[in-house]
Parts: sequence; C-alpha cells; structure tokens
Amino acid sequence: MDDFEKEVKLDFLTEALQLLDDSEQAFLALEGDKNNVDLMNQIFRLAHNLKGTSRAVGFGDVAEFTHEMENLILKLKEGKLEITDSIVSLLLECNDHVSVMIRMLNMDLNSRFDSKEIITKIQSALSGNLVESAPVMEAEPESSAFGEEEISAEDIALLKSFEDNLNAPAASVPVVAEVIEIAEKKAAPPVVHAAKGNEEDSIRVSLARVEMLNNVVGELVIIQTVLNQHREEVSNPLMLKSLSHLAKLSKEIQNISMSLRMVPLKQTLQKMQRIVRDTSKALNKKVTLELVGEETEIDKTVLEHLADPLVHIVRNAVDHGLETTEDRIKAGKSEEGIVTIKAHHEGNNLVIEISDDGKGINPKIIREKAIEKGVISANATMSDSDIVNLIFHPGFSTKSEVSEISGRGVGMDVVKTNIEKLSGEVKVITKLGEGSVFKVVLPLTLAIIEAMVTKIGDERYIIPLGQVYESLSPTADLVHHVNGVGDCLKIRGEVIPLFKISKALQRTVVDRPIHEQIAIIVNNNERSFAVLVDDILHQQQVVIKKLGEEIKNQKGFMGSSILGDGRPAFILDLVELFAGSMKKKKSNFIDEKAA
Repeated sequence: MDDFEKEVKLDFLTEALQLLDDSEQAFLALEGDKNNVDLMNQIFRLAHNLKGTSRAVGFGDVAEFTHEMENLILKLKEGKLEITDSIVSLLLECNDHVSVMIRMLNMDLNSRFDSKEIITKIQSALSGNLVESAPVMEAEPESSAFGEEEISAEDIALLKSFEDNLNAPAASVPVVAEVIEIAEKKAAPPVVHAAKGNEEDSIRVSLARVEMLNNVVGELVIIQTVLNQHREEVSNPLMLKSLSHLAKLSKEIQNISMSLRMVPLKQTLQKMQRIVRDTSKALNKKVTLELVGEETEIDKTVLEHLADPLVHIVRNAVDHGLETTEDRIKAGKSEEGIVTIKAHHEGNNLVIEISDDGKGINPKIIREKAIEKGVISANATMSDSDIVNLIFHPGFSTKSEVSEISGRGVGMDVVKTNIEKLSGEVKVITKLGEGSVFKVVLPLTLAIIEAMVTKIGDERYIIPLGQVYESLSPTADLVHHVNGVGDCLKIRGEVIPLFKISKALQRTVVDRPIHEQIAIIVNNNERSFAVLVDDILHQQQVVIKKLGEEIKNQKGFMGSSILGDGRPAFILDLVELFAGSMKKKKSNFIDEKAA
C-alpha cells in the first residue's frame, strides 16, 4: 500500500466517524418523527455515502454490510416496511457495527470482518420476521465481527470481553470506551477543523500540530511573565511601550491558540440521546431528553474525560431519579419523565447541569442504606446535604439487587473520581417530589490556569485559584486545638481542619508561629479545610507542564510550571494531597461539630 492510498483510506475513516454520529442522531430522531420525509432522505443519503465511499477506497467488508443496510433503509424510505421501535433498534445496532469496523480499521487497515449474523437480522426485517430484542446500552458489536488473527493478543482479549458483556448493557459503555481508546492510540493522528475567516471555510489540521503550537505559546507566556517582572528595570519609554504591545499580542496569540483546542459539546451531549433511549426502554419508562447549550465549547482534553461521568449521571437520572409511569400518574405528573442537560460558561469554568423531574433523593433512605452498609455509624450527626453526598461513596447503592442497569455501586463513584481528576467538582441539589440536579463544574482548559504562587520556607509552590476560597491571617482567637482532629480554624461558626503543606510534603522548614503565616481555605465539595503557607507572592496565569516519570504518580501534584525567574515550581492539588488526612479526621470532626 503506497502513501497516497493510505492517506485516502485514513481520510475516509475520519469522515466516516462523523457520518456515523450523524446517522445515530437521525435514527433516534426517526423514532419520534416516523413520517418525516426529509429525515428519511437524509438517512438514505448518509447510508449511500458510506457504502459508495467505502467501496471506492477498498474497504469491501464495510461496503458489503452498508449495502445491506442501505437496502433496509430504502424499503423504509419507500414505505414498503413500517418504521417500528424494533426497526429503529436494528438500525442503531447496524450503526454500532459499522462504528466498530471503522475503529478497528483505524487500528489495522487490513482488518477483515464477518457480518453474517447481523445481515441475517436485516434480511429477517426485510421479510417481516424481525424478532423483538432488548436494546443495547451502547455500541456492542457481533462477537464474530473481527478477524482475530489480524489484531494483537491484547486486543483479542479485550474484544473477547465484548462477547462476555453482550447481555450486560450497563457494563458495555466502559468496555466500548476502552476499545475506542485503544483504537485511537493506534490510529493515525486525529484531526480538528479550524475556522478560517468564516464558518464555511475550514482546513484540516493534525492535532499533534495544535499541541505543538500550544506548547510554544506556553513558552511565550512564560517569557512574557519574565519580562513583566523586570519592567521596573527598563527606563527607555519606547522599550516600555513595546513591552506593553508585546504583552497584548502575546495574550491574543494565546487566546487564538487555546481556541483551536476548543470543541463544542454538541456531539458528546447528543450521544446521551442513545443512553436515555436504551435505558428507558430497558426499564419500560417514557423519557424525553432536552439539550440546552449544545454549542458551548470546552478544551478537547477535558471533553475526552467527560463522557463517562455524563453517562453515569444520565443513566442514574433515568433509573433512580424518574418514577415509573404508574407512580408519576399517582403523583399528578405527566406520564413522560424529562431529563435536561444544560451547558453554559461561568467565568473560566464550564457548568453542566443534569436535571430530572422525578421523585428527588430522600436523605432518610440514603442514611438507612449507609448505616446498613457500614458507611456511617448509626449515631453520626450529618446534614441532609452531607447525607445526599454519600451516593458518591465507593460501593454505595440504594438498590438491594444488582440489575443490568444499576446496583453495583460504582457509577456515582466513577463520576466523582473522574470529575475531580479534571480539577472539577460535582454538586447535588434535590427536592423531594420535584427532582434532582447534578451540577458539574469543570475548568475550560487544563493547559493554562489562573494560580496563586505561594512560599513555604525557601521553596515556592503553585496553588490553582479554583481551589482557593479565601485567604486570611489566622489570629490566636481563630485557632483551636481539637482532640482527635488537631489544629482547626473557627470561622463564622464553622470549625475547619488546619494542615501544614510542609508536613504533608515532608519538607523541613523553620517552624514559625501560626499567626505569622497565612491560612488558605480550600474550596472542597465534601468539606472545606485550611492550609498554612509562609507567604502569598502573587497571582498569575501558569502553563501546566507534565511531570516526569519519577514523580507523576505521586498524589497531590497536578504538574509543574516555570515561573518568571525561569525556575520551576510544583502545582499542588490540595484536595488530593489532604484527602487521606480529611478521611481519617472526618468522624472525629463530625462529633466535635455536633458538640
């Protein structure tokens, strides 16, 4: 295979994934609008495009299957076959099958596929003998669809897990995500579309080049910071004016380069349509998904880690949040439950709110289950808000039996863990009888952040501004020693544990009196706490650099950055750094607060 042929094939694979996403949304729309002629024409064009182009670039197995798929769609288009829920489920299954083929071809352009089993289903549908089957929770391929001798042993083992999970819909999403992750790692560099003048003009740019540009811009930001810190040493008016102009240009270049990493949430949010459809059908519930703010943009790196938490929250809303049809009618509600996903920007953060109009979360039930599972003691004193947050505890579930949809106690734990890894937080707002809202707050980008540069002894450490609630000088009347907890700050009637960063990092520093230090109160979703630093030097934007192999697995370090004097400093994740300490002191702290 020469380079030109390879490039043509890879271009098709990239475009095919977008066509498949469009097809899935069209199939889902068809279920609610079966008489829409324009929609049916669009679906036929998409299938015809996939078939024709795949044959033209030499992917015969894909072309053969999409030809059969096109025959089914043609019968629907001509009105010779009725559009039913079973037919839509089959179309979605076909779409999933093509999606897996495309991703496997990204791994190996010579991959071969056997689609006989699903083609048999298509032919049964064409003859009017389609058997009703339970919906799958995401793309689940036929177990015989892959030429196993043509892929690695690691991938064969992973694909075997597909077969083991065919009858476990709730488990299929992470498995599919893992296959996709392997496929993307082995594929040619992905591409993004960058605007050029207006929305109609665009160029395809390798993501590797975008990353390279952002790294160079990051270095430019560091140099600009160095120059700004030495402005006072410059007396020449022209030089000062040039420095100001350079700062303005640097900021504009930074904004443009960062915007190239930004992608709309639309594609990710629309995939939730499939999750809602499959989950609601499996539970025999009527559910509508409403999307608001689909064009809201976020850094591609953040977006890649957002899909899994969203899947769990949305599925949780359908399963746990919404009542059955009978219970909704008894409560005076409409038969159809509504799940709404709303995305918008708040400052430098992205906010995604997933809400439902269901029964809400009952703290009494959560408390009873938590005591039953040994998560909390029977005499623990906790607010309703703290009790509701126990749903994020590993292994916690209100279901007495494990089903295909829920009951394993891993879903919401995954949500909290993944969101916190992105330096974000998730909050729960609920009202009995009216529903719940899961509010996810994430940074727009993980490449450049606003941060506070602090001093501890002779060393400097960077603290992300998103983790800082406030800072103050702790006077003697604010500091109290609590048995079993240690030093605490008592502020506005609230007792907050107080920690030393130097002790957590095992750094030897001169022990200064607490009132000579500065306390930084950390904004934590579960419980606030405070840390001591010797001084706060300044606030600035910092470029996050990845840590080396010898330290990247150490807890509490988000990365590193180069400061204005050219010297490096660690960026601390205070929430992770003191997570263990907070867990040990939590029960004692609750008892002290109650007293």
